[in-house]
Amino acid sequence: MSSVVERRDKQVWEALENGNSKQALQLCQKRIKKGEKGDNLLALKAYVLAQFPPSKQREDGLAETKAFALRNPPIVELEALQTVQKALLIFSDGDYSTVEQDISGLWDRATKALPGDEGIATEWFLISFEHRRWKDAQKAAMSLQRAFARKRKYYFWAVLASHLVKLDPASSETDRKLFGTLSYKLILKAASDVPDDPGALLSPGRAIQTPQELSLLLSIYQEEGHTREALKVLDSRNLGTWSSVAKGDWNLVRLKMNLLEQLSMWLEAWTFCGSLLNAACPTTDGVNWGFPQLGSDTKGDDWRVWQCFLTACKELSYQGREYRLRTRGIIDQFLAQSNRISRNAQQGLLKFMSLGLPTTEEDSANSSEYLSACKQYFERWCLKTCCFEDLKPYVQSFSRTARIDFHGHIKEYVTNRPEHGLREKTASSINVLKFDYLFNISLEEESTSRGLFETFINNCIRLYKISLASPVELPTDNLPGDDACILAVMGLVRLGDFESKGFASPAAQACLLRAAALLDFSLSRSQYNYQSMLLLVRLYLILGAPSLAMEVYPRLSIKQIQNDTLSYNLLARLSTLHPFPITSSDTTLSGDDRDPMVCLGKSSQIYRRTKSQMQDMVRLALEQGSYFQIPKFLDFENKVDNSICKFMWESERRRIARLVQPRIKMSPGGKDSDYLDCKLSDNRDYDVMLNFEADGLPRFEEYLRTGPKPGLRWLCASSLSEILFSALGTGSNGKDDRMSPILGHLRAIVQGTSPVEMTAEETDNMTIMVELTNLTMATSSSSSGPDVGTDRGDQGLEVIEKWLTTKRDRLQHAHLQTSMNKLRLSGERILPDWRLFHESFLVLEVLKALTMFFHYAAVHSKSLKIDLEKPAVARTKELAGEVFGDIRSRAADMKNALSETGVVGSFVEATYEREQDQASVIGAAIEDLISEPHMENFISRVVESWQDALDGVLRVKVT
Repeated sequence: MSSVVERRDKQVWEALENGNSKQALQLCQKRIKKGEKGDNLLALKAYVLAQFPPSKQREDGLAETKAFALRNPPIVELEALQTVQKALLIFSDGDYSTVEQDISGLWDRATKALPGDEGIATEWFLISFEHRRWKDAQKAAMSLQRAFARKRKYYFWAVLASHLVKLDPASSETDRKLFGTLSYKLILKAASDVPDDPGALLSPGRAIQTPQELSLLLSIYQEEGHTREALKVLDSRNLGTWSSVAKGDWNLVRLKMNLLEQLSMWLEAWTFCGSLLNAACPTTDGVNWGFPQLGSDTKGDDWRVWQCFLTACKELSYQGREYRLRTRGIIDQFLAQSNRISRNAQQGLLKFMSLGLPTTEEDSANSSEYLSACKQYFERWCLKTCCFEDLKPYVQSFSRTARIDFHGHIKEYVTNRPEHGLREKTASSINVLKFDYLFNISLEEESTSRGLFETFINNCIRLYKISLASPVELPTDNLPGDDACILAVMGLVRLGDFESKGFASPAAQACLLRAAALLDFSLSRSQYNYQSMLLLVRLYLILGAPSLAMEVYPRLSIKQIQNDTLSYNLLARLSTLHPFPITSSDTTLSGDDRDPMVCLGKSSQIYRRTKSQMQDMVRLALEQGSYFQIPKFLDFENKVDNSICKFMWESERRRIARLVQPRIKMSPGGKDSDYLDCKLSDNRDYDVMLNFEADGLPRFEEYLRTGPKPGLRWLCASSLSEILFSALGTGSNGKDDRMSPILGHLRAIVQGTSPVEMTAEETDNMTIMVELTNLTMATSSSSSGPDVGTDRGDQGLEVIEKWLTTKRDRLQHAHLQTSMNKLRLSGERILPDWRLFHESFLVLEVLKALTMFFHYAAVHSKSLKIDLEKPAVARTKELAGEVFGDIRSRAADMKNALSETGVVGSFVEATYEREQDQASVIGAAIEDLISEPHMENFISRVVESWQDALDGVLRVKVT
């Protein structure tokens, strides 16, 4: 009999696979008319009805399916339950919230009808977990743990689900309090079942048995405000950090330190950390400095332990010298080891001294011993890349005299240091240059001269050239002197900023071009140097050569979650730098990597994949009992789902579509635009780029940004343009549920009460878009919308006319004297840079919106609620045409100038600084490093990239 039913079901599924929903429905109805019964058949019919396109029949199918789900007696066959749920989800177009009550009631009634059916309750729990419906999951878990008390995992499922209800921001305050208390009571019972005797066998059932379960207990205790109770657990014999349950899990040791610091229990923290350190470095003479014995375990030599130990010492030092003496004793104990050298202990000594804690009355907190310790640390670790990062927090706080002393010592030490080979000499010299940058460029910016910059850059280039003779084992290896080249690049970038206080001057542009040339050469020798590639992507964008940035970017091999944390380096504002597919001679570049729209789409895939990947990880964690990890996975999922980059890339794609592919209609709604309904998460990693600036000063990467860091208000301005274009394209009145909160954020920009997130060009663009939105909404015959600007059409057009006049005058009459003249190009033209393209595409977007608005107003002329005076409209149209022509003329003139004979040669001459009356130290160093053929090839590619970008400006149409 079952084989007959299966054969009939297969016919239905085959019809669905062939896209024939009507035939599938007929097959189901035919079987029902013949008297075939069973919930599986009715569920299959509901699933078939869900496949129909929107129609009356589909609406009736939804009502029928909901009635079937609520039927008495309830559905209790697992397959039928699963099929009905799938049907309801299809009916809801994947929006679980619209059918949540139906699905919840479906499973709840089935579980109550068959309380002993493990399969139904387990499936309900897993489905609720998958859709993040924690209250339903908690109900299912409680049912399971009551019916199957011997299966301990169900008890912890109930604990976990109750805890997740408490953590869910969407939960009501009542639910948070109720389920938080419940999770605490449940886990407390599990803790109380653990035998007091560590040697006794653990009782079956709910007793805590693993470090993960113990971590869950501690997490619940902290969430419920029982921090001292959590600490008491970690001090206990049966559940403490050294118990058979904890199994020496170092995460629990670190958690204990965190709890002690939170509670300001400094004596206990100092004693605990002292015991860990004493165990990591036992003495032969039996001295343990009065700390409890923990045996021998080198794990204790952990920098986190040292941090807690020294912080506690500082807090206790006011109670007497004993703590300082014993702390110094532990440090000296580590430093006296002959069999191994502890880097953490040496750092601990520096930290101890930086706290200003004398061990004797005579030993005041003077800088002599402190300075000497820093010198010794450099001597010990100068061959390691960690040397600079370890010492920077301490030496940057020195007085200027002490900095000069330290810097002079390390230079002399490296100069006179016995040779250990070119690689070692290069490594130590690079560390000296890093301190040179910190002291003379970062900390002494106001007193720095061009001469100091030139000396520093020349030293870096010279060291890099010497290091090129060092052999490498594999072609994928970085050269030991690559950091010297990067330091030279940093010096050039800072020199450009120093001389011009911005990158709009000829001197600054020339510095950036030389910096890019150095990185291009460096990557020809070290093809896989990540930092060099990252810097070069940024430099190419700043130089206005985005096609070259798009060529380098794929070599970074950014994958998975890095698309959320690192892709901003290329994609931020890309729609206003190069919205068209690039023209590149690089044969290794795939077609997808040539198209900005495709690049944005590829980077956005992570947001669609993360949820399914998290589902797998959460289910695996449930299977393995790793309950403590699940809230972390969910938090990670939430951060990615609410990532600001997710919404930024969608906004960038929509702008590209408006500029490049106007016939493609992109709906303004959708989940990718719901940033106003969530708490945005900024996951961009700005620490990935090397930084040798002093703490508290702008990071180096901030000198290479294409404008301020975009945020919520940047998104709002982008959405306003999107809403406007949608209204003008569809003929609606521009109303949108998001309008009110968007305008609230934009008013903050106008009033200057918000952080700077937009460039001056973007602010101009937003201002005009607000006026156009106001006019569009005011033309509607329906009731007026929110106040977004002036009420009268002539006033709105006056603002737009004034803006257009300013743009026209600047484009036509400004004497554009910048780097082109400096680099001996004919005429007084500006060198293309990112701001030129950024402004051009934003102005073109406004002109396109204006064109659409006038068409919209003409179509709706009979229903206008405002007066648009014909002379004002004519003037505005004429001005818009002039600005459009000027934008195109500027781009065409620049493109023609870049095509003239001798352009590449003049750029090469300028990059080498051969034109100057006096020989240039930097130019000579670059010429000595980079051959003229290589430089010509580099300049040719930059010029081609400029031409490609200028061609993009010429390709935009506004009609």
